Amino acid sequence: MTHRIARLGLVLFATLVVGLPASARAAFDPRAARMERSEALFLEQLFEVSDEASRDNLAAASWLRSGGREGLHFEVYRERVVRTIQLLETLEAPERVEEVLGLVVAAVRDQRDFFADWYQALEEGRAFESQLTSEYGYHEGLHDSQRRLLEVYGRLLALFPREGEGNRRAFHEQLCALDLACGGAGR
Repeated sequence: MTHRIARLGLVLFATLVVGLPASARAAFDPRAARMERSEALFLEQLFEVSDEASRDNLAAASWLRSGGREGLHFEVYRERVVRTIQLLETLEAPERVEEVLGLVVAAVRDQRDFFADWYQALEEGRAFESQLTSEYGYHEGLHDSQRRLLEVYGRLLALFPREGEGNRRAFHEQLCALDLACGGAGR
């Protein structure tokens, strides 16, 4: 059990620190999409905003891990995540993908809560890495976020079974980049 929790911590930090840059991920191509145009344009916008959230997550984790020496200060992260959630909530989701949007918004909120708890631990003088292997190894927000993103991936595959390999790969890589504990969405 302890080994499994420690492994989760390693996966989390490897994902957060190394990350796959947006330029290296498969890009969703709305022109090649085999779905309604409104759905393709929505997904393009959704993935654009989720890229921003992914970058902010990486930068905030860097700041928290380095003790504030590098990355994005937590207070700046908090402001950005509020803006990101607002952007997500302003997207006009076609009816078939409304639930997808709701799940992504909830996942970003879960991640915000995870980072807030991490910041709080540091403010209280507790080392987060040691907390990760005990109480944070099962952080509710971390696991809820991953569960929601896995659900999004499954829904996208179910809604768009005729989608080409490139866009299916983009679904996976875009959601995996947003997933803090990504052993991989759909892996």
